[in-house]
Amino acid sequence: MLMRLRWKFTLVLMLILSGALGAALAVQTASTLRQYRAGTDQALQSVLQRSQAALDPWGVPFGGGFDRDEGLYTAIPAFCAVVDGESGQILLALSFNAAVDEEDVARAVEGALAAGSAEGSLSGQGLRWQIQGSGRYLRIAFADLSWERAGARRQVLTALLLLAGASAGFFAAGWFLSRWLVRPVEEGWKRQQQFVADASHELKTPLTVLLADADILLARGEDTVDQQRKWVESIREEGLRMKGLVQDLLYLARG
Repeated sequence: MLMRLRWKFTLVLMLILSGALGAALAVQTASTLRQYRAGTDQALQSVLQRSQAALDPWGVPFGGGFDRDEGLYTAIPAFCAVVDGESGQILLALSFNAAVDEEDVARAVEGALAAGSAEGSLSGQGLRWQIQGSGRYLRIAFADLSWERAGARRQVLTALLLLAGASAGFFAAGWFLSRWLVRPVEEGWKRQQQFVADASHELKTPLTVLLADADILLARGEDTVDQQRKWVESIREEGLRMKGLVQDLLYLARG
């Protein structure tokens, strides 16, 4: 019973502390993931702003084709496509430190336009996009999600490892505390067991005498009342002794 009590105390303490830590880590992880996404969105906005230079004052794209100018650089690999909003034709593509080709750009633009929203993500290609309009032309910026996903995995893994390690520490601390807290109960339990053993021993003696006297009376049924008196008196004395022991037990049980 005491071992089950220790287990229950330890598990309850571990669950409470682990739950509180898990909630705090979940909040921190969610905040970190929002920061990662904000970093990607910031890169997309930077690409959209810098790609504005590819349009002339009337909003018409300069040149055409695919530009991989080494001067176009962002911390997060990204690229931008200028698209005819009516036909969906790609008029110009700019790479910002992104290892993509015309086919990759075409597939990404097709996915973004098919979504029909101003922003979103392409899980299959690992890209997030944002769209801005300039007259009939659309500028669609794409950013690589690899760094964001890697950072999210690291954050989640770190949180899980921290939670697992802390839970193990909480369990060890709870087990140690449970031993300290249960010690008075254990001592009381041992005293109770000793008391029951002593009481059983004390009651066993008069019961033995009572049974022996009763057997003698049954065996000597032809004796007169005067001859049987001593056995009856012995039974009465042992009965009174048992009554006193029972009263003492009730008194101790009531505290």
